[in-house]
Amino acid sequence: MQQIKVTGVAFTDRFEGVVTFTTNTLKEISACFWGYEFKKDDVVTIQFYSVGRQHEWEVTFSKNKDEKLELVQSNETTAYDAYGKIISINPVIADFGDLKLNIGNWTSDNNVIGEFIYWKIHRLDVEIIL
Repeated sequence: MQQIKVTGVAFTDRFEGVVTFTTNTLKEISACFWGYEFKKDDVVTIQFYSVGRQHEWEVTFSKNKDEKLELVQSNETTAYDAYGKIISINPVIADFGDLKLNIGNWTSDNNVIGEFIYWKIHRLDVEIIL
């Protein structure tokens, strides 16, 4: 869970859209939402979710040799190349600098905690925590 300040909202219909916010590092991030009524300047607590599929083990653990903690926006508004560090497992939680994200339950190997990874976020989603 993370608290954010909404800097922009673009509705695709009455119930869904894309919310934009600024992170602690002053980076703008956009994520999809459904069923919420975000307004500019709202401060809300949210949970992030990633839509996509897991890479091969070698790709996940070899494409972040520079040990970066950052999100790099891809071609689509809510898609990112994510460079981070695994901070816990069951489920796997990774710190990508601008946000911490549950990226699934794909390993139970404690040895990966602290390892730097690359992760492709095909669509970043948010849910408000009440």
